[in-house]
Amino acid sequence: MKIDSNRSIGFTLIELLVVISVIGMLAAIILVSLNSARAKARDARRIADVQQIYKALELYYLNNGSVPSCSNGGYAGGCDFVNPAFVGAADSTQDGQFLPFLSSYTSNAIRDPLNRSPHYYIYAATNVQFPAGSGIRYVFLIAAILETRVPDNGIPSIPGYEQAYILGHLN
Repeated sequence: MKIDSNRSIGFTLIELLVVISVIGMLAAIILVSLNSARAKARDARRIADVQQIYKALELYYLNNGSVPSCSNGGYAGGCDFVNPAFVGAADSTQDGQFLPFLSSYTSNAIRDPLNRSPHYYIYAATNVQFPAGSGIRYVFLIAAILETRVPDNGIPSIPGYEQAYILGHLN
């Protein structure tokens, strides 16, 4: 039996490049899929947080007969959110001081998963009108800006913030 000494055993450079490029394309596809799954997971957390905040605000309102406005003296952080869609002052998680009066009603710190523009939680209280000019007044509104489609909860979206998930207590 004669062995051909001119033939080498292994892969050619072309074969290696093809395999590497196929692996790269598969990795890119998987990363894109994971990013959309992560966005949906963050949105699910935002919706759950808004619902938890809403329930805590309801309890606070039932116990105290009102909810504080961020424009009231003594409200930590004050009003740090301005939007023409709201008639009234609003607070957000942007400054790290959000709904300090709810500490005994919530089990953890309330903060958006990303907490950078435009993703943060918004709280507006004390006879807030939404949308502006509608005449519809709320004792309070709580909102989160989602990354994906907003589920229909019967409340109109904020102009310019169509991805806002909003819950409110009618006045």
